[in-house]
Amino acid sequence: MTGQGTPDRVYGHFLCRGDQTQALCRDCVAYASRDILQKCPEEKVSTVWYDQCMLTYSNQPILSTIRYEPVVEMVNVANISDPTRFNSLLDERLNSLIPKAARGQFPGKKFAVDKVNFTVLQALYKLVQCTPDLTTLDCTMCLQTAFQGFPRGRQGSRYFNPSCVIRYETYVLYDETAVALLSPPAPSPANREVPPPTPSLVPRPKVGNDITNVESLQFDFATVQAATEDFSANNKLGEGGFGKVYKGVLPTGQPIAVKRLSVSSEQGAEEFKNEVMVVAKLQHKNLVRQLGFCMEGEEKILVIIHRDLKTSNVLLDMAMNPKVADFGMAKIFGVDQTHGTTNKVVGTYGYMSPEYAMHGKFSVKSDVYSFGVMVLEIISGERNSSFYESGTAEDLPSHAWKHWRDGTPLEVLDPILKDSCSRNEVIRCIQMSLLCLQEDPASRPSMATLALMLNSCSVTLPVPEKPAFFPRSRTGQQNLEFGKLIAVSVNEVSITDIEPR
Repeated sequence: MTGQGTPDRVYGHFLCRGDQTQALCRDCVAYASRDILQKCPEEKVSTVWYDQCMLTYSNQPILSTIRYEPVVEMVNVANISDPTRFNSLLDERLNSLIPKAARGQFPGKKFAVDKVNFTVLQALYKLVQCTPDLTTLDCTMCLQTAFQGFPRGRQGSRYFNPSCVIRYETYVLYDETAVALLSPPAPSPANREVPPPTPSLVPRPKVGNDITNVESLQFDFATVQAATEDFSANNKLGEGGFGKVYKGVLPTGQPIAVKRLSVSSEQGAEEFKNEVMVVAKLQHKNLVRQLGFCMEGEEKILVIIHRDLKTSNVLLDMAMNPKVADFGMAKIFGVDQTHGTTNKVVGTYGYMSPEYAMHGKFSVKSDVYSFGVMVLEIISGERNSSFYESGTAEDLPSHAWKHWRDGTPLEVLDPILKDSCSRNEVIRCIQMSLLCLQEDPASRPSMATLALMLNSCSVTLPVPEKPAFFPRSRTGQQNLEFGKLIAVSVNEVSITDIEPR
């Protein structure tokens, strides 16, 4: 850190590849310090990456903080033979490298490398590294997040953000001799110190989905209060059934959204706990990242059933990438569990599947139903609730079905889009949405099938039947929460979709 007054302060750090000597590191950083001023003049926050080092500076504190952006991805476009086996081997080895780097396999470095033979003539080299100021848990989170969106199936790939790096190649990408010299001699058993176990690796008794599984809050109330300017009305982004959402900026300069639970909402407290549990366990490029919670205990592969999927819960970033947000209604499932029942039905009327709204049965096909409503809203430019208010139809699905049945599906299309889209694609999307809205969950396509339908016009779509409708009073509330329901066996609906990791 340099500078006297607050406006003049500059925070910076550099990271050299773990196998680099001091001389090579010094030369790379010296070059970077000159190059960054030429490439990023008058910028308050800048980062440059090279093969041997990374340099970053900011007008805000940046040490001991994960910074996921900006991201640089570089891919060797050459294809790999047997990509399925290659990707499986790559994922297996990278998964084993991440904890080694996070724990500091080499003294003073959060750095790990690996080599494995892919064929008789071809080896696979891998490298993962974090900035050494990160904690073990933060390094793990950074690398796992990068790992989720890491390009695979090519002869080489690199992923850089200001806090961590993942890279693989089919050629030697680090100095093997230097790495061998980094390894300290193994201590004798008598003198070996046993480090205390990392909290995230300590097995704990399973305690379900209770909030006690969350180890700690990384942000105290004062920090959040300052970040949102004391929850200023000017920073208010929106308000839902369980509380208000504010925008804020952390001392590190990172923009955040803060969901403040309503004090009067007893039901909301349980939903808020559930949201913490779900999102803290998830890292995916299409999910809004949640900061501030640490998870511990046994981890499982997850299948998420959202149960409140609607257009207002899907956000778009500056690049128009969709991000699913608001997990208050979501449910955590093991990989072998794809359906269940609840005695408390919560969600937004018009997006809920009939089996969930009336019987409390939810499954992966519940989200498929919600997805179908969302597609119709996007195509029509209308909210489902607007039909209740106007009285022109019972709901948007019935409006779309009427035009589909009458052979006039393009009447559903938003007039603004009529001259700027393919009519055949619109009709195909309406057909897909109606398939999602079938009353029988087994008749709805899986999300994997929908992805195939959206990406390939050669896939023949089934003819939809009349979808499920919900007659509803115009005075009914939009967000519903029903009381206890009759118990229903989870075996009454059998869903066997295979969910990706």
